Amino acid sequence: MSGEELVKSSKSLTVRQQAELVLRLPPHDRLRFVLEAPKPMAVTRALPDSDFYLTVREVGPHEAIPLLALASNTQIAHLLDLESWRRDRFDPTRCGAWVALLVEAGESTLRRFARAIDDETLILLFRLWARVIPLEIDHEEPTRGHGITEVGDERGFVSPDGANLFAPERTEHAAAVRHLAEMLFHEDRSRYLGIIRSALFELPSEVEETALHWRGSRLEEHGYPTWEEALSIYAPPAADASSSWPAPPVADAEGPVAPRLALQAIGPETPIVPSLDALDHDDRERVLHSLTALANRVLVADGADPGSMEAQRAVMERAGSYVGIALEARGVRDGASGARALRDVTPVELFREGYAKTVVLRSRAQAMLQAGWGQGFPKAEELLEAPLRARVRGALAAHPLYVVLADDGPGDPRPFRSQAEVEETHVTLDLCETLGLVLLTHRETTASALLTGEKRPFEDVPRFGTLLLTALAWHATRGRIAIDRLPGDVVSDFLRTIASRRTADGEAPARAMTRLIDALTAESKLGRLSAAALRAFGTTCLDRLAADCGNLDPGLPATPRVVGCLRLA
Repeated sequence: MSGEELVKSSKSLTVRQQAELVLRLPPHDRLRFVLEAPKPMAVTRALPDSDFYLTVREVGPHEAIPLLALASNTQIAHLLDLESWRRDRFDPTRCGAWVALLVEAGESTLRRFARAIDDETLILLFRLWARVIPLEIDHEEPTRGHGITEVGDERGFVSPDGANLFAPERTEHAAAVRHLAEMLFHEDRSRYLGIIRSALFELPSEVEETALHWRGSRLEEHGYPTWEEALSIYAPPAADASSSWPAPPVADAEGPVAPRLALQAIGPETPIVPSLDALDHDDRERVLHSLTALANRVLVADGADPGSMEAQRAVMERAGSYVGIALEARGVRDGASGARALRDVTPVELFREGYAKTVVLRSRAQAMLQAGWGQGFPKAEELLEAPLRARVRGALAAHPLYVVLADDGPGDPRPFRSQAEVEETHVTLDLCETLGLVLLTHRETTASALLTGEKRPFEDVPRFGTLLLTALAWHATRGRIAIDRLPGDVVSDFLRTIASRRTADGEAPARAMTRLIDALTAESKLGRLSAAALRAFGTTCLDRLAADCGNLDPGLPATPRVVGCLRLA
């Protein structure tokens, strides 16, 4: 259906239905739909404040000026609350730029902003953006005035009260400063004079602290809790999560719809979207409200910037991923079963359940490096090959992260997106624990001894792959399992019978590795999964063995410069 047909067909819909429809459209189609609606102001004001903000940012500030002219007081205030602050510091230039856009949107829009915003924010604007300066007049000798008109000069221009100058740093903002000052002066002179007086004489730090308090209060109304309250999002899941729904009243037919735009950041691989589609209208609105409130809690708890669209998308993606992991862990495989879970359990509890799955990974990684084979040695993880090390480090992050292992190397750490990724990381930790068990614990050596021992010229750090291939050489030539440095005669025998393609059968390395893995499995009583992981790791090590030793002459001495995959004496 074309945009024009969509607009025509929407005329029979209620304002609320039109608002729900508009939030399904791409940003610029969204703007066009609103402006061509039969009641554009009603549709605009039916949008949730957070979705109004995202729409303005997505279409661009200047293209959104017609939308700003239709916005409500709370929508404008929410926009300025998110855009005027960088974390807990007021940004006067950015805030002033938005005020200039509100001036372009019309006098009534500017008036709605002034009525909705607190005096402290206006004080900061006049002090730091408009840069109000007392006008000095010599009263001792007769003069013909100060010579500055309302038009102004390089010193600035006269304020409406005639007692001060405005000297904005950006000359293109001068008209907006004048409009804001004149509007405040004519609408409420006492308020204007109080704001100017405070801008001149009060401490900016104290004013900023008060303005931040009022901003925090307004954001709380939009689901942004205090930092202390937000931290509870990472609490362990409740014992009986099914009883935690607050059952709020559902908005009436003409009320604002639930926020939707931020949910676009949720990955398509999570079961949330089909689960939402399977809910009836009232339950869907309730869950959508709760998902947005959940993302806001995570945003505050993480100390992210609410005014950053990138931060908002990242938080919503992570929140949705944890909820999706919890749904998968509960056995959700289709929309119907997901809808039942969303009716019974709040997104907050589902988030905690999903997050708890990743916290287990961090606990396992910490135990392995502190109490397991790492024995608390600070550099113990250096024994791991680069891909395994990257995944373990991701699991050890403050909020555990997943690392994709690709042929061209490990990817950048990112939040977990599915239960499969959690299980995959468990398999990686199983392998790391198994390698430490069979190569360190049963060999009565430590990570500290290996990493702080004597290092030969051109010798690499002895990673687990090196240790396994060293054990392969001992086992294949002398029938014992060891990771000690290999003397020359053992290396020569190993190259001649196993590793060098010049003298050994091409299948010899694989057969020798199979025998070694069987011996390690029996010695350490490994389970089936651990043995399979160890066998797969051994296969990858054989590729390195072939690259280093496949073309070597067994009669020539091997050195660390040539053979980096073995510990050489």
